[in-house]
Amino acid sequence: MSETGRKPRVAGLLRLFRGLVPGNVAAAAGRRAIPALPPSPRYDRRQIEAASFVVFDLETTGLDPQRGDEIVEIGAVRIEPGLRLEEIAFDLLLNPGRRIPPRATRVHGISDAMVAGRPGVHEGLARFRAFVGEAVLAAHSADLDLGFLRHHPRFGFGQLGQSLDTLGLSRALHPGHRDHSLDACLARHAIALPKRHRALPDARATAQLLLALLPLARERGARTVADLQRLGRVG
Repeated sequence: MSETGRKPRVAGLLRLFRGLVPGNVAAAAGRRAIPALPPSPRYDRRQIEAASFVVFDLETTGLDPQRGDEIVEIGAVRIEPGLRLEEIAFDLLLNPGRRIPPRATRVHGISDAMVAGRPGVHEGLARFRAFVGEAVLAAHSADLDLGFLRHHPRFGFGQLGQSLDTLGLSRALHPGHRDHSLDACLARHAIALPKRHRALPDARATAQLLLALLPLARERGARTVADLQRLGRVG
């Protein structure tokens, strides 16, 4: 686990987030209102500023855990109440218990030699579950990463409730754009990502993206985590 990293300047975003007036929502012509939520424990009704979020990213041996693909790296950062991005991060290479295919290494640069002697997947997931606690999980294209976490049900990631997907939020908040890949979203919000396809840098950049999307979500009427979850339409 790494405690290094710089804290982005989010104070301006926080002031903007707090300063938007609800009346502006009604005045925004053509903007989609957030539908009423059905009663469900899967939706988190905490106020956005009162919630904790863990924004994470995984690197893997492939795309399908049902066919034996596994996690080789977990990176995550915490956004604490008050929309405060913490400097302490979770950064862990894992031994997947199988060879890492060359095609995967070409994407993320993680080789068999790099994971030799590293913790196994179960140990790594236990550590990550402790890091998450009761926070709201968030990721970009979250269904893929959550599929790997939920493939190991003993750690209870499936019981954390509805997650947040910055991909879904970007689609809802930028309907005029066709490209909602992480690279495109970061460029749209002028967020730098010096090292792509490593878990911790991707997680940090995704956290900054989430903070950049929150004021836009508030313009749409989002006040609670449940509003964000409904807006992003992620399970």
